[in-house]
Amino acid sequence: MMVRFRPHARAREFHAREFRPRELRALCSSSSSPSPSSSSSTSSSQSTACGGAISRSGSSSSASSSMCFESYLDVLEEWNARIALTAPMTRSEMKSRHIDDSLALLPSLDSAMASMTSTRNNDNDNGGETNFGLVIDVGSGTGMPGLAIAAERPTWRVTLLESIGKKCAFMEAAAEAMGLDNVRVVCARAEDAAAPPKPEPKLSKRKAKAIAREQDKQAQDGSDGAESNETAQGHPNAHREAYDVCVARAVAAMPTLAEITLPFVRVGGALVAAKGPRASAEQEVSVASRAIAELGGDVDGVRILDVASYTGNAGADGTREQLTCVVVNKISSSNSKYPRRAGMPNKRPIV
Repeated sequence: MMVRFRPHARAREFHAREFRPRELRALCSSSSSPSPSSSSSTSSSQSTACGGAISRSGSSSSASSSMCFESYLDVLEEWNARIALTAPMTRSEMKSRHIDDSLALLPSLDSAMASMTSTRNNDNDNGGETNFGLVIDVGSGTGMPGLAIAAERPTWRVTLLESIGKKCAFMEAAAEAMGLDNVRVVCARAEDAAAPPKPEPKLSKRKAKAIAREQDKQAQDGSDGAESNETAQGHPNAHREAYDVCVARAVAAMPTLAEITLPFVRVGGALVAAKGPRASAEQEVSVASRAIAELGGDVDGVRILDVASYTGNAGADGTREQLTCVVVNKISSSNSKYPRRAGMPNKRPIV
């Protein structure tokens, strides 16, 4: 059973659809989805691989990680044969394009997480865990890079956000086969999951007087009325500004991506976005400055870092270009106007 955790110590539960074991079995037994039972059984001997030895840096050992990723590829091959989760490719291509490209982001993620981890440890908000961190993978698709991050950083808690139900079901099956207990899957659109709290309803004078009388009565009875007030005002979204780091890979161009990812990040945290070669990444960043500023990002501090991964196809000269990631630090809260309703960030990006 997947261990489900609150994305933030002060957050309330978000009422998006999260796949429970019973729902997962129903999805997997449907005619449109392959059953993960066989893949689970073939990986049963490896089911606790990622929960094994952990190095002093908080990463899992190379042997256990390798077993984890083999389990992931087993499940992906089985599901991909029936519902086409990815483009047709060999097992080695799957490893290169999904796992290796995801692992190449780890140094940048470690750097982005360092300050937030230090803050959490100083606040004693982590129950004694030393490398504690909250990560959300937006538009996770087939679980990468989120599952790779969870496997390599067992003390980090990783949320995989995806809007397509079948992909959510696959990620649940893959995480179970990999033996990951620091992962949860949330099936929702990013625009809905990160939406700002709804404003308080405007009360009539009669209703306002009735609430005031009730509060006075509770004060006389010795009750502070906190619970009733909180209920009347509604609950803030549990995912908004609740994560230390947001990661995204192959989701959208930077203006759109900033709007649907930065609202998830706490002030002081960072967005790490996997991008193509440096020239294209620089072009995306140049047109995203307004979006980054509106969403609370540090426009002047945006960094484009090279990662240890290369384009799949060679250029005219026979060489492959090095890939990059864009790191945006968050220095202020996101504008309450964003994200806009589903579809609008992509249709009308902030430029």
